Amino acid sequence: MNSIYVLALLPAILYACISLVRYYIKTFREISRLKLITSSPIINHMSETLTGVSTIKAFQRENSFLQLNYEFLDRYASTHFWQTSMNSWVGLRAEMISMTILIFTSMLCVSFPLIYKFIDHL
Repeated sequence: MNSIYVLALLPAILYACISLVRYYIKTFREISRLKLITSSPIINHMSETLTGVSTIKAFQRENSFLQLNYEFLDRYASTHFWQTSMNSWVGLRAEMISMTILIFTSMLCVSFPLIYKFIDHL
């Protein structure tokens, strides 16, 4: 009985889902690109450090190389945080859409027997 009314709501639900996915894909692509860009200096710095470890120790520059490594890791961790936050944001929006569907259908399930009972008394 409720499927007719849920089908009436279906275009709005599909529009919300499609617009959410479009926004998510654009944002995910950019954050993934930034994550790859910030991971490249870490790998490059690590290979340079391993190549010149004897020179670094000879001139006692361990702390500066370690500090530079921490800066690269902070940038990478920041992009990772934004990617995780974005995934949580999309999950929350998807749950809101599904809860709206659930509330709408449960309201229809509860209201129709009451409406039919009221009509029978008339």
